[in-house]
Formats: sequence, structure tokens, C-alpha cells
Amino acid sequence: MTECNPTYSQIQLPLELINDIIVELSGDWRSLEACSLTAHVLREPSQKALFKILTIDLDPTNIAVNNRLNDVMASNKLLGTYVKTLRLKIRSTYNTTGALKRLPFLRSLSIDGSDGRFDTPLNRHQITIWPRISYELQLDLLDLVRPPMLEELTFTSFSDFPLGVLKNCPHLKNLHYIGCMPPPQPEDDDITEPHCYTWGYLETLTAPAVATQLVMDSFNNSSSFLALSRLRRYNSLIYSGNRDIVTVQGVFDLAAPSLEIISITALLDDIPGLHLDLRKLTNLRVVRIKTARPVSVAIRFAVTMLETIPEQNRIESVEFTITGNGALEEESEDEKCWNAMDNKLAQVKLLRRVSVMMIHSIADYQNQSKIRRWLTKLDSQGIIDFQFIRIVRQ
Repeated sequence: MTECNPTYSQIQLPLELINDIIVELSGDWRSLEACSLTAHVLREPSQKALFKILTIDLDPTNIAVNNRLNDVMASNKLLGTYVKTLRLKIRSTYNTTGALKRLPFLRSLSIDGSDGRFDTPLNRHQITIWPRISYELQLDLLDLVRPPMLEELTFTSFSDFPLGVLKNCPHLKNLHYIGCMPPPQPEDDDITEPHCYTWGYLETLTAPAVATQLVMDSFNNSSSFLALSRLRRYNSLIYSGNRDIVTVQGVFDLAAPSLEIISITALLDDIPGLHLDLRKLTNLRVVRIKTARPVSVAIRFAVTMLETIPEQNRIESVEFTITGNGALEEESEDEKCWNAMDNKLAQVKLLRRVSVMMIHSIADYQNQSKIRRWLTKLDSQGIIDFQFIRIVRQ
């Protein structure tokens, strides 16, 4: 009797084992590609892992690559349905690719318009701006944000994408502006999307205060079908003192019952006349404060904010990061501020972690011992984590 050895295509593997193989190979693109060609039973799960996260660079030097990608996705229409995250790099304002039309089930879209140079948060000259890209690319981008499964949208150095489109995308949950801005003025009627008939609520917003104000003006009105009133996570940058503080406070007040995590970066040279008030944020769990200015200004800004923590709160973690120079003085306002922080946070019953990170270009090791003495109560509870990092400038 002749024995018959099964070929690779005839191999039957348990689904659990196939999933374990794919998970183990995640990120190893060559192995996943080889796996997809090994057996029919491995082809679909391997291709799903290969195409789950897709990066497309529209730089003119990549035209041949992008055309090849479009041909492959056209020959197998299932490949486009496997893409859940798209990272789109717009290095050219004129090029697009047909592959962008083959992604019906996107969940996350990131549009990067940077040119590789350093971008300051508010510098609009080193970024890509919506009116300057080609009409064909504009249409492709508008189609990408429409699918009802898209939940996360990130703009990096890509400004002026029309808010009239976004406020009619109730499926969005997370919106991020990194190094860029929404349009400074209302869009023309031909750009604004028609109204939809489903309400949605944004859960995460990342935007500098000046951009936040534009988003609030657009979303917080009767013509918007995407609201901010149930925001859970808010990350912002305070750059121009009192005006920005008023804007950020407006978000706190609007979404007070739902806000759970806030991350505030303050670039302040002087102590502002106003301060952020947390008294309405009774559902808050995590507070992150980052500053990049003199230590004395940074600690005053943080303390005035933390002192407003409501008596009834759910705060579990406070993270405080200072990037800047300056020695801390004994028996001064510095010591009083750190003591005030120690007293306030020691009363927070659910607090499990306090992180203090100081990043200096000048090594001032005395600061570390001083802060430990001034945060005696937190240190004795064993919940405080100190990190002192020195940056060596070349």
C-alpha cells in the first residue's frame, strides 16, 4: 500500500494554533509574507496581520511603490478590507494613489504633513496646509474620514482640514492635533459637509489651547453632530497665559462629569494671573502636568491647579514633569509650594502614584534632596517616584 504524505496546502491546523503563530510573528513582515504563501489555511490570517497597519508615503519618489500597492489591492479586494490603521505621509501636495480608495473599514487614520524639519507647536510655515494640496488628494482625504468605523483621527503638521467635515462625523471618538491647527475661519459652503442624523460624542481631544478654541466654536453649537460634552481624555498646550487658560477651563467646565484624564503642558515664562480650577472634575483619575520653563514658575502653576482638587475625587495618579533650570531655595516660595503640594495630595484617599520628573541641562543634585524633604508625607506613604535626568548639550 502506497503511503501518501500530505502537502502543505492539505495541512489542517487548529484555529487557536494559527492565531498563536500569527501573534508570535507580529511585526516580522518577511515571516508573515512567507507564512501567507505556505498554506491556504495560513494565507488569510497572515494577510490580515500584514495589512492591519498600512503606511503610505506620497513622496514623488514612491510613485512606483504606491502604484504597485494599488495593483496588488485591486487584484485582491479583500486586502483593503484588512486595513484598520492607515499612516499617511503627505510629502507632496500633488500626488495621491488609488490605494486610498480601497480602505472601507479604517478605524484609525493618521495624516502627517511634516517636511522632516523641526516644527514648533504654532509654526504654520513648516507644515502642509489643506488649501495647498491637490483637489484629487482633498477628495481622497474626505472619503477616508467618512467611513462609520473610523474612530481615531490624528493630524500631525497638517493644518486647516475643514471642521465642517469633522463636526458631521459622529463616529469619531479620538481627535488629535499635533503641531498644527484647524482652519482659523469658517469654511466655505462647498467644503462643509451636509448634516447627518446621528449624534456622536468625542472621547479624546489632543490640541493646543488656541486650536481647542476653534474646535469648541465649531462643535459646541446646534449645527454639530459631534459633541465635546462627554470628553474623557483631554491633552492640551498652554502657550499664551490667561487666554489659553480660559479656553482650557472652558473644556473642563463643559465636560466636567466625564473627564477622567487630563494632560496639560504649560510653556510659561511668568506666573499667569488666572489658574486652572479642578473643583468640578469629580470623576478625574489621572492628572499630568508638564512644564518647560523656570522651576519656580512651573511649581507655582502646578500647585495652584492641584490645590483645587475637590474633596470628593477619584484621583489615582499625579504626574509632574519639569524641563528647565534653576536651583530651589530653602525657606522660600519654592519650599512653600512643594509643602502645599505635599499636604494636598496626602489627603487624596485613592492616590496610588505620584511621579516627579525633573529634566535639567545643568546638574543640580541638591534639588533632589530638597524635594524629598519637602514632600515628606508622600514619601512616607511610599507612593512617590522621583526621576532626575540631566541633559548634556553638545
